[in-house]
Amino acid sequence: MGSFQLLLQHLKQNTDALSITSINTLFRFIKIATALKRDIILVEASSALISDPPHILPPAIARFLGAGCSISPEEVADAHDIRTS
Repeated sequence: MGSFQLLLQHLKQNTDALSITSINTLFRFIKIATALKRDIILVEASSALISDPPHILPPAIARFLGAGCSISPEEVADAHDIRTS
């Protein structure tokens, strides 16, 4: 299943997460995380496919995303973990 389909499935299952604010925050998260992709994949194994979402979100990156998106560490973890929902 593609990443966009996983995102839509996650949003359908968590209807309380659907609001203009959360959608804007989600897109801000995606924009910042995409810009930091090269930094994020540094902690991945060299054999990991760069087309797959990273399994690990480095703590410094997680804090940066949380501050940049004005969300809690738990929300950062949830946003990063959408791919496994």
